[in-house]
Amino acid sequence: GRARTVVIDTDLDHPWGVTIDYSDNRLYWVDAGLDKIEYSNLDGTNRITMEIGVIDPFAVTIENNLLFWTETGNVSIFTTHKLFGKGILEIAIGRTLTPGGIEAVSPG
Repeated sequence: GRARTVVIDTDLDHPWGVTIDYSDNRLYWVDAGLDKIEYSNLDGTNRITMEIGVIDPFAVTIENNLLFWTETGNVSIFTTHKLFGKGILEIAIGRTLTPGGIEAVSPG
């Protein structure tokens, strides 16, 4: 588009996946080069790095209070609380080849 706005342009290496949390007006992204997941307000303010120990993250999505992500070379999907990063669960273990993109869909 023509009316693009730069939201985040510092401390990035390979930002692959990005998703919007419409319920809390936050932007989430994964950076495979820096091995991290971050989020900020939609305008880029209040940037937070989640300290959850990801390795080569590829894609990210939000559903309710859960954050889901995939990692390049890993055959699992991971989930944790979208703000606190507590209680990381590895789900869908070995049910697919290395998952790429990921999207959460609510019923109804």
